[in-house]
Amino acid sequence: MGLFTLVLRRVSSHRVLVTGLALGVLLVAGCSGGVLPSSRNVVDSRWGGFDDAKRAFDAIQLGQTTEEELIKLGFGPHNASNIRILNYLELITRFMPNPAIRFEDLDPGVRECLAVKTNCEGYWVNILQLDKKREGNAMADLFNFRRRTRSSGWEFDALLMLKHDVVVYKIWSGTPNINKLDTSKNPLGPLQKAPSAIMKVF
Repeated sequence: MGLFTLVLRRVSSHRVLVTGLALGVLLVAGCSGGVLPSSRNVVDSRWGGFDDAKRAFDAIQLGQTTEEELIKLGFGPHNASNIRILNYLELITRFMPNPAIRFEDLDPGVRECLAVKTNCEGYWVNILQLDKKREGNAMADLFNFRRRTRSSGWEFDALLMLKHDVVVYKIWSGTPNINKLDTSKNPLGPLQKAPSAIMKVF
């Protein structure tokens, strides 16, 4: 009977602590003018949006655009963020991940570049701008009954291959408009993790 009473007291104190903290956070957040948290994941780049990045990519001319011109367009790995330099061995792995893919099956620009081995290199570009903001009922969120997170932004990826510092192959992919809503529900709210408090008793 004594052990059961101790467990109940520990769980009860856990509830009081969580409730007190949640109310305190709510009061502080209300005074500061914001209730629900938000975050931003941004890669520093010269482009203000997806369309700007795509226009710069479209300006690259195969067999003409040089490494120096790529820097002016925003694709220079030493002058821009989040651009990885790939050597020819890494490029072979990307384009020929298994024996079923033959060298003859590759794009002519890819074959042309890989043929010169160490004089071939790739630029892997990954630009992400993502804002995350919690929305919905503040009390339900703070007490962990229900949380809704809205993600919005854009992402642009590109692969450039240079042979003797001249672009011979390019390809892009991306998401112009990221708009995603993630919802999580906890019927017990702040007590969802109460079993952990019980385990500490033992």
